[in-house]
Amino acid sequence: MTEPNFDGPMGADDEEFDNEFRIDFTNVKARNFDPVPTGKYLCAVTDYERRMTGESAKNPNQPMFNFEFTIQQPEKVKEMDTAERKVWNNFMPTIESTHGILKSFLGALGFDVSGALTFKPDAIMQLDLEERLLVLKLGIQPQRKVGDKTYEASNKITGYYHRNTWTGTGVSGGNVAAAGGGGSLLP
Repeated sequence: MTEPNFDGPMGADDEEFDNEFRIDFTNVKARNFDPVPTGKYLCAVTDYERRMTGESAKNPNQPMFNFEFTIQQPEKVKEMDTAERKVWNNFMPTIESTHGILKSFLGALGFDVSGALTFKPDAIMQLDLEERLLVLKLGIQPQRKVGDKTYEASNKITGYYHRNTWTGTGVSGGNVAAAGGGGSLLP
């Protein structure tokens, strides 16, 4: 096979681009999309995006925040690399029936959720990495078919816990250093 040739970057407003790109995979690790085993993982909140629910959603046209969590420990479970693997969960702050899961998430980060507070996703992302650590309990959502669409098996978050509950063993049974920390997490 001949090596692809890439003549340079395309501008943002270019309508067409080459179908060939030179990519160096020397230091790139192939990604595995299989769900990680069920268990508890020390994770960091690493990103979020705001979306609106669709017209045909159960709660149409509502703001939804899709948070990304990146596994920090354990780094290997049952021969599977788990470090830097990601899981996601949506939160809909305008839908009262979803407030329980949002309360669990914010409480696990150390926010005072005993009364009213202002939900500010940007404030979460401005915290130091250590303050964005929490323990997630992960389960597996089996492959399912909804209408004509088939969804592959994936991880689902079934619990949120404060980082100080991390025992360092997760699901691997190995001894992994626990995350330290303390201090106020209130913005």
